[in-house]
Amino acid sequence: MKKKMILGISLALLLSACSTNNNKVENKEEIKQDNTSEVETKELTVEDILSNPSQYEGKEVKIHGSLPQALLMNDEGKEITAIYNLSKDQYIETTGVTPEFGGCDAYVTGIVNIVDGNVVIDVSNYEQIK
Repeated sequence: MKKKMILGISLALLLSACSTNNNKVENKEEIKQDNTSEVETKELTVEDILSNPSQYEGKEVKIHGSLPQALLMNDEGKEITAIYNLSKDQYIETTGVTPEFGGCDAYVTGIVNIVDGNVVIDVSNYEQIK
């Protein structure tokens, strides 16, 4: 009798936990859908951003480019992180999250800012392209 009672309570708790987890997943999906509308859905390039930075200022974008293996030196002699265009003749400075990899193509997601006339991406995510 005690075994059946313990089994019944355990089953009830398990079902309760499963239904709670399902609600959490649904809420995460709803949040993700809300955030997706704020991100530029089109994959952008460094050239796209540099050709018209004011169009993207304050917006979260996903940029396809190339990450250098090492830090770059900007015009003021300061070491910076950056994302290059694929031909590696233009770059945008990045701030925020620091990449854990380099020397490869990647997607950079972040908010476009214009600081002292320079375009800067406040990065929230790096994704290596393999």
